[in-house]
Amino acid sequence: IGILSYSLYLWHWGVISISLWTIGIHWWTLPFQIILFSILALISYEFIEKPFRNKKWFENDINNIKFGIILLTFLSLFITFIEKFFAKKLFFANYMHEELVTRSRNHIKSQNLPKSYQSDLKLNFNEENCSLDRTKWLDKNLDLGICFIDNNSKNKLFFLGNSHSNHYLETQYLISMKNNLTVYAPAVSGCEFPPSKDQIDHCQLVQQKILNDLMLKINKNDSVIISNRHVLFEAGNIPTASKNATWLRNNESIENIKLLNEKIRAKGANLILILPTPEFKLSIEQCKPNLFRPFLSKNCYVPLSSLKKYREDVYMRLNDLPENIKLFDPTPLLCFKNQCGMIDLENKPLYVDSGHITDYANRKYI
Repeated sequence: IGILSYSLYLWHWGVISISLWTIGIHWWTLPFQIILFSILALISYEFIEKPFRNKKWFENDINNIKFGIILLTFLSLFITFIEKFFAKKLFFANYMHEELVTRSRNHIKSQNLPKSYQSDLKLNFNEENCSLDRTKWLDKNLDLGICFIDNNSKNKLFFLGNSHSNHYLETQYLISMKNNLTVYAPAVSGCEFPPSKDQIDHCQLVQQKILNDLMLKINKNDSVIISNRHVLFEAGNIPTASKNATWLRNNESIENIKLLNEKIRAKGANLILILPTPEFKLSIEQCKPNLFRPFLSKNCYVPLSSLKKYREDVYMRLNDLPENIKLFDPTPLLCFKNQCGMIDLENKPLYVDSGHITDYANRKYI
């Protein structure tokens, strides 16, 4: 063991790291993992370490040192060259679609977009301007114009909610461009819309400011589209009842929607609710397929039947809403073969974390 100690040190970490990302480390896998890195250590010691250690490359030790420096320099430059100029053409065991893991129009900073797409970008319509920090607006006037696309259209769309409204920014942008509509889309992270009495104070105050400005700007035939998060998984527990993150959690939230609908209908406008998207126990970082993770964890998926069961109470409450409130359910669009996953059938990312969808998912499926 003493002779093989360095080889064991090198190989055990590699085997453990790959195991953590693939089959895991369990009592029943440990014997196989120990045998595996021991065999690898023995092979590398006999056929790599010993020959290189005993071989006399040059008669002069100085020349050996010079040769080693030149070889290391050459290899470093070669690897740098390969990564810089061939990163997109060669497979380095990393995720092949990493550039698609963006949300809320953060992709507009990418240099890989088609020129035709770059030419009409509304550069202010992205997460930086449209995701509001609730604590910074307590003592300020809040105008919905902080995040909007002005197409001078007669009819307007108001997309409101928390970060689960904000992750639809790409869809909102595409709707605006294709239909020449003016769009307002400020979202307050962690605070559902419309405001309710059981929200924490700063959530209630900021969303009330948004509601007040909405009632000033809304006109006949405008539409208000609301999307919030309904927590499905949090810290691995099912379910959770966070008062400020879980939408449609009780009858009061339904009554708030009914009251808002009456105000909107009185203005001759329409109300649309976007139902919650699937959520997962793991982040996308743990669910990206690559060479060292050929088998994804079962927690990277949620059966569609299970998802409906977990949110059964939500769908029951929605039945109490007036028929003039329209519902849009994105879940069937993001699930395939009765299975909801973090990547699609092309191994491209649908999520940037455990619950927010990518700009790619917006463009392709929503």
